[in-house]
Amino acid sequence: MNNINYDALIKTSADWLIEHPDARNIDVPIDLLDQWIFLANHDSESSDACIAIFLFGFTNLENIKLHESGRGSVYHPYREIFEYFNRWKFKLVMARLYHSADPGGIPMDLFKFSESEVGRDLFHDWSSN
Repeated sequence: MNNINYDALIKTSADWLIEHPDARNIDVPIDLLDQWIFLANHDSESSDACIAIFLFGFTNLENIKLHESGRGSVYHPYREIFEYFNRWKFKLVMARLYHSADPGGIPMDLFKFSESEVGRDLFHDWSSN
């Protein structure tokens, strides 16, 4: 995956996310899934692109929910956003496992996060206890 055109990938990702705001992790096309996982685990430019894709998907769904509810805005502390980003990366890996020859991943909402979600405790900030 050398010579990634980050702008094109972010545009392709955003187009897909606009069309599928309520997607589950297993709904992501394999080619996008593999690129997102690659980005999440490489150099800072790749990581920045991965964060941009996550933030686009997350805020897109948040805006849809706000519009539907009639509320004006919502605030998420930065630590919460960072935790959601890490949980999102976990969901990507679970989707990749699901699509592998020996399915073992878990279908999960891609941009919805709950306290009862599988894997949530993996990203708890234990230093704050």
